[in-house]
Amino acid sequence: MTDNHDYYNRKHESDQFHESHDVNTSEVIQAPVSERTDPPAPKPESAPDNRNKRPPEETSSGGEQVDRDANPPNPSPPDEDPFAPEKLKLSQNFEALSPTKHLRTTIKVDKPSKEAFVRVSTDPAYWADAYIIELKEPRQETYWVVPALIGALQGENCFIRVKLALGVDRNGTPFIWRIKLPSADGRKQPWVDSMLQILERAKTEWVRVYWSDATKAYEARIAEGNSAPQWPTETFSELLRIAFKDRVIDRLDHPVIKELYGRD
Repeated sequence: MTDNHDYYNRKHESDQFHESHDVNTSEVIQAPVSERTDPPAPKPESAPDNRNKRPPEETSSGGEQVDRDANPPNPSPPDEDPFAPEKLKLSQNFEALSPTKHLRTTIKVDKPSKEAFVRVSTDPAYWADAYIIELKEPRQETYWVVPALIGALQGENCFIRVKLALGVDRNGTPFIWRIKLPSADGRKQPWVDSMLQILERAKTEWVRVYWSDATKAYEARIAEGNSAPQWPTETFSELLRIAFKDRVIDRLDHPVIKELYGRD
């Protein structure tokens, strides 16, 4: 009986202890919304700035780094056919193709070659009558004689009156066309007359001059094409100065005159 009474006393004390310490969940105090502290939102990741970054360097087959800036790619060649017909036509104006000015040092004084088609200037400023001395031995040479010596040299076989005109071939190479004029006595000379006729034809057409044994005169072939000739830019005086630069007889004691008369 005593044991049961002790049991009930202890149980009653235990129940009172638990009641005094129980938590009433319905009375939990909530904090005001304004006082709540939410965790900070994560910052968005910014895009990497690649403006000043170089692309990754390439490596060659041997493992060496290749600098792209040092070897920029070559532009693609234009899609043109170098063997197209229009690319195969070459200009005959070789002086115009050259970026520099041609320095002319020699000009031939003679009749044109029998292999070349030639033209002659129509400008009277590029024509002149003159006297020359033409030597055959030991080599063919032509000398310009100043007018003051004409009277003293009359009668010499090598002293002849000529017409000089500017000629040019199809390559644009100039020469001084020398045409012997008829003798003062008026005798007919077929080779002289035929050359003068060809000279007039060469003002407007390309001609190729050759000697005919059958007619004992000069004849000419006319070119099928008639392209415009390329004339030099020098004046006729400048061209004559080049042609006769060291072959001007201006005094009677000139070595050529002394040799002609056998003087010491």
